Amino acid sequence: MLASSVIMDSRCYSDIRNYYDLQKVIGHGHFGTVREAVKKADPSVKVAVKSIPKEKIVRDIAAFRRELVLLHMLDHPNIIKFFETYEDAHTVHIVTERCSGGDLFDYVISQGQCSEAITARIMRKALSAVNYMHRIKVCHRDLKPENFLFETKAEDSEVKIIDFGLAFKFGSEEATMHTVVGTPYYVAPEVLRGDYGAMCDIWSLGVMMYVLLSGFPPFQGECQAEVFDKIMKCQYSFDFPEFDEVSGLAKDLIAKMLALSPNSRPMPQELLEHPWFHRHSDNSALSRRAIASLKRYKARSKLQQETMKIFLRFLSNDDLSELRVTATQASFQAIDIDHTGFITASGLERALHHSGLNLAEEELKSEEYVELRATFDYLDEGKLNYTAFLIATLDKRKMLDEERIYGTFLHFDAGKTGLITVETLAQALIHAGLEVTQEEVEQMLADFSFNHDRKITYEEFKAMLTSSLESASPLKSAHPSHLLVNRT
Repeated sequence: MLASSVIMDSRCYSDIRNYYDLQKVIGHGHFGTVREAVKKADPSVKVAVKSIPKEKIVRDIAAFRRELVLLHMLDHPNIIKFFETYEDAHTVHIVTERCSGGDLFDYVISQGQCSEAITARIMRKALSAVNYMHRIKVCHRDLKPENFLFETKAEDSEVKIIDFGLAFKFGSEEATMHTVVGTPYYVAPEVLRGDYGAMCDIWSLGVMMYVLLSGFPPFQGECQAEVFDKIMKCQYSFDFPEFDEVSGLAKDLIAKMLALSPNSRPMPQELLEHPWFHRHSDNSALSRRAIASLKRYKARSKLQQETMKIFLRFLSNDDLSELRVTATQASFQAIDIDHTGFITASGLERALHHSGLNLAEEELKSEEYVELRATFDYLDEGKLNYTAFLIATLDKRKMLDEERIYGTFLHFDAGKTGLITVETLAQALIHAGLEVTQEEVEQMLADFSFNHDRKITYEEFKAMLTSSLESASPLKSAHPSHLLVNRT
């Protein structure tokens, strides 16, 4: 039945139009329409909303849910950021960040072909994201220029991988996949054989790099069967005028990615060490401001973490751009030397040694850095993902103003009662993609409720949010001390 639940309990259904104004259509997919939308509480906040009729997904609800699970877990500067899901009786709405720069396919069409410098910038970001995905056991299976979006129209815009409808989460050991999926020009030969692993993504990126440098795909034919035949034989050539000025190093990198045997293709991290990338170095630089912010960073409770994630979503596009550009995204990439998609205390120390900041050995052994390492160790597996890094480097004096805090509070206060309750908190967390039990939600509220009533007022919420960046030692209780004093 169309009214059956796809994502959440029907008690958590809510009309997305209560939160967002849906505006112009910016894209179409096989299953739904993508619109630009603005936050009602703050029209400067723009998002993308993909609306999918349930009748389109009811035949395979499990696969659709798997895609949402992947969207929620992926957290990398070069992967589209999932925000929320809304569901009503007939439609599911997926809210993600809004990328306004167009897709890579249209960019190639407009340029004809890309320079090696531009191609290197794009490929470095693509391989970094794929390295992160493969490390957490996710294979995209449909990498192509159409599935890369530019965040903005700026020349140095970030590039984001989108469309995880065909993505596959494999187990502790790399699972063998058998379903023939993907896009004909970009599909790997082992996929066509129906027996493949995650290295099919590397083949697709090799095809994409060829396309970027030439303006056309390496495997062509009069029909799909002829294209597939050339793919199976790895029959392609650089003997075209478009490659006359392309360096031998670039061709060598493409050839390594288009190795017929997946076992012969280098891993993403190995490819990023290729001499061609060293020739076209990036501008990732570690800033003192980012370091200072990390030194002040403290671990937080689950409720504080999730609140700050939602707070970030309610920053305006200009604020987010400034937050990412002001040494934050570049610093993340500078620390993440191994392109894992996470940063660690040891990675930070390595980045400091490789940077031009020349911090003395004594400073690295200072109390601040000992505490910083303790903070990392206190976190999940001793590492920070990209969103946590953004939170850690947030300029709280500039960003945490009354208007933004209140807008975030209203997101949790769905009933506009002036209180966050077990029901409204659960609803907000479920929309954000978390699977939480009644007991977990009650405990989150009990931890920060003055009166043990499992309800949070705006003033309590404001105190919690501002203290989340200023709490004491991470190895002590995560509860803000000034809240505990009032608990009688």
